[in-house]
Amino acid sequence: MEFDLFFDLIRPKTGGINLHSDQRAFIRAVSRFYSVYGVFVRGWGKTFLEVLIMYGMCCLYPGIEFALTAQTKENAAKLLKDKHNDITRKYPWFKNEIIVANFSRNDAEGFIFK
Repeated sequence: MEFDLFFDLIRPKTGGINLHSDQRAFIRAVSRFYSVYGVFVRGWGKTFLEVLIMYGMCCLYPGIEFALTAQTKENAAKLLKDKHNDITRKYPWFKNEIIVANFSRNDAEGFIFK
């Protein structure tokens, strides 16, 4: 599936984000291949797009498991919580798909999608 087109479909009329062509290429590569290597500048939106792709995959493939890594477990949990809040604000469609989302200071797990 072309996830960039999927994200265009679920983007609200006001808000959301307009994906640039380089972001579309990144989304297509990450969603098609098991392993991807890329070098991008700070502030490009790598983590946001990675979590957004994870959410899209979770909606299509129930029971799939993903992991987000960072320097520490606490940092990974904070990153995921921040990106979760950002994604659900920009794509409210995901609020209806997520049944449970558990966050604590050093852990983020138990995301259950419909």
